[in-house]
Amino acid sequence: EAECKAHGCEYAKVQNGPACFMKKDKFGYKVAGYASGFNSESAFLENNYLLPPFGITPYGPQIPSPMFEVRYITEDIVRIKISDTKSQRYEVPVQNEFPLLKEMKIIDKEKLAYNVEYEKSSNILKDPFYFLIRRKADNTILFDTRIGGLILTDKYFQISSYLPSKNIYGLGEHVHPSLRHNMDYKTWPMFARDRFPEGGYTNLYGVHPFYTCLENSSNSHGVLFLNSNAMEVTLLPAPGITFRTTGGIIDMFFFVGKQPESVVNLYTSLVGKPMLPPYWSLGFQLSRYGYNSLDNVKSAVEETRKAGIPQDVQFLDIDHMEGNRDFTWRKKEFAGLQEYMHKTRDEYGLKWIIILDPAIEAVQNYSVFETGVKDKVFIKRSSSWKPEMFPDQVRKYNITFGKESGSERLSKMTLCMESVHDNGAISYRHYDVHSLYGWSQTQPTLEAAEKATGYRSLVITRSTYPSSGRYAGHWLGDNRSSWDDLRRSIIGMLEFNIFGIPYIGADVCGFNGETTAELCTRWMQLGAFYPFYRNHNGMGEKAQDPVALGADVAAASKRAVERRYALNPYLYTLFYHAHVDGSTVVRPLFHEYSLKNITLYVFPYQNSAWGDLYVDSLNSLRPIETQNYEKYDFAYAHCSLTLLRVKPDAEITFGWTLTKVHVFKVKAAQNVFLGDVFSKGNTTTFQFDAKSNVLSIDVNKKLRDIQSISWEDESKACQMLP
Repeated sequence: EAECKAHGCEYAKVQNGPACFMKKDKFGYKVAGYASGFNSESAFLENNYLLPPFGITPYGPQIPSPMFEVRYITEDIVRIKISDTKSQRYEVPVQNEFPLLKEMKIIDKEKLAYNVEYEKSSNILKDPFYFLIRRKADNTILFDTRIGGLILTDKYFQISSYLPSKNIYGLGEHVHPSLRHNMDYKTWPMFARDRFPEGGYTNLYGVHPFYTCLENSSNSHGVLFLNSNAMEVTLLPAPGITFRTTGGIIDMFFFVGKQPESVVNLYTSLVGKPMLPPYWSLGFQLSRYGYNSLDNVKSAVEETRKAGIPQDVQFLDIDHMEGNRDFTWRKKEFAGLQEYMHKTRDEYGLKWIIILDPAIEAVQNYSVFETGVKDKVFIKRSSSWKPEMFPDQVRKYNITFGKESGSERLSKMTLCMESVHDNGAISYRHYDVHSLYGWSQTQPTLEAAEKATGYRSLVITRSTYPSSGRYAGHWLGDNRSSWDDLRRSIIGMLEFNIFGIPYIGADVCGFNGETTAELCTRWMQLGAFYPFYRNHNGMGEKAQDPVALGADVAAASKRAVERRYALNPYLYTLFYHAHVDGSTVVRPLFHEYSLKNITLYVFPYQNSAWGDLYVDSLNSLRPIETQNYEKYDFAYAHCSLTLLRVKPDAEITFGWTLTKVHVFKVKAAQNVFLGDVFSKGNTTTFQFDAKSNVLSIDVNKKLRDIQSISWEDESKACQMLP
């Protein structure tokens, strides 16, 4: 308690949540002026110095004169920026490549899907400055900063909002236990870091401060917090959300869609639509870290081929390199590598992918290092550092040097934050752009590969940022051979589709740890539905290519891979739509059924049909185990369909609607009725196609309110085809 109050915070004993907190109106701003322009408007803010503690926060003094800016990007996308009018602050350079920001579109404000509401003038007696984003169609407030907590200092920016529902998805990259977020004061850090994806509240390889929200009305919207500094996001039970970052500015995009899939369309229209992968990249791919010789690579390729398992791609990891140096290979252990690549390319149609680490060893007589020094391409050291701080091989050059640090600091497993990224025209601190390092390499790598081969190529990157999907795919990192990792890979795959990176997969059978025959079999079967289908494992682990695990695994894998190749034309079509429309390739059910509407198809056999229908909230992880579902029995006989709710016993309902019923083999229909089990009830509209003998009935009623649907011909008789 004493430590809490020493920081200028409030303290209270609570059952759940933080005991140390700030009052929502402790810091804030008032509006000092207003201006409007082409597709934009601005409010000039001043610190409420008259309110204690007079603009001094636990994180330093507040920026005294920020500007709140509204920019109308499209009728469905709006941008909010809060920046410093007194000094130029770092802004994410990725936006320079956003397609929509390169356009100057005239916005019809009468057609806006949203309103941005804020006071255009204020005084000290009013509440601190806040703003709202409101959906015009139903007045739902999508973002509401009246929750308080707006703090702007040099190295600490914070913004909070109430949310319209608890159905929040996205925000990465992490290992999330469920697709739908837990809103009980859960904090997720974001700062690109090479670490095993073992779960917990830890930051991983990529940074994606983007979430979607499924509103209670079944409408959906998304929010992008465009910032690349070390940050975290906290989800609140209000429901609410807080973004905190250590630099840059507040820069947010709001995507006011309808169904969840439309929000992804809007998001990718801003950051860029996903690349279209070459068709061969949809095939089965084989890899491991630790082949250690060409003979072992050959064995895996040839045995896979002998077992009749289709394979399109073979990987080589960094163990094939001379001393792990990029663009080299071990001439002794991998003698004949080029010849074997050419042979398998010409005879098998096999493609090869080389894994590279994004660092160059500083050593003499290594042409990659020497040309990099000559062309001044390396990240540079800070001017505050003395040359004698660096080892001999780089001391005379103005380049930085990475060294493993055992402490938990921002520079762990990366460069010092003072390092400088300088292209001769613009300089950035590593402090600001660390999380963009992987993103920055994808576009030039793809362009170089396509120039070298003359064909569409493929880049797969482990570190990603918004818009990475335009140039690359992603894999979920160095997972473990465990059932938990198998299950969680589905969540990661769905999330990266929401992030606009649909070419996504996990290391099939697991990277770390020893797999089992049963686990690998099931993972090969699941992997057949990953967009990126690769079996990959780590150094020193038991071989896990399908043939290495025995005849049963090989046979099951062969069936799984053949099933995948049968689906590839459809999968390629999905990627085409993703590339053109910005849609997902693999999507959660609520993207298809966000309105909780059902269409029922009835195919009578010998004049009868029956079945069970299960529905749930779309957000429950184990609906059957927790009894969090509804079950309906339906049966058809003699021009009558009954639909009866049978489980559970408790009064649970999820509001699902039966919109339409299509009945096949109908010979004639004059009247259609919606009623109960005792009477025909009232007539409803329908369409009858005499050529196809399909009766399409308009129902549009809640499932629990329907008991009977029946029809008759002009003679009040039932006419059906056999």
